[in-house]
Amino acid sequence: MSGFSQHSLPLMASRQRVVFLIITLVMAIYGIWQSGLEFWQQALLSLAVFAMAGWEWRYAARLPVAMRWREQFWWLGQGQGRWQVITPVRVWMMPWVIVLDYRDELLRRRSLLLFRDSLQGDDWRRLQVRLRYQKL
Repeated sequence: MSGFSQHSLPLMASRQRVVFLIITLVMAIYGIWQSGLEFWQQALLSLAVFAMAGWEWRYAARLPVAMRWREQFWWLGQGQGRWQVITPVRVWMMPWVIVLDYRDELLRRRSLLLFRDSLQGDDWRRLQVRLRYQKL
């Protein structure tokens, strides 16, 4: 399978993702405490927001380590040589982020949030071109 090597992209940890998570957390907590709710309601909502942020942090630690494609087939590398077959459903792109909605092997709907610093510059461009011109 010689096509894999030229279409395999290593994914790196993203500092932009961490900054985005922290800014979102601060804004949510600020909004809760400025809402005028009772103290116990503010405390309960704050705990819920922190729990969701913790879940997102754990999720970010388990992100795929690579992505590859060949013709219409896509895979996400989970580390230690394990690859998961995925089916892209929809994509949303901006210059600094890509949101890839896909179905995994069990047909569960998932989303992958890739920030620009998750990939090398040329790999980022290659992925954008591939997603833009693939029929989803």
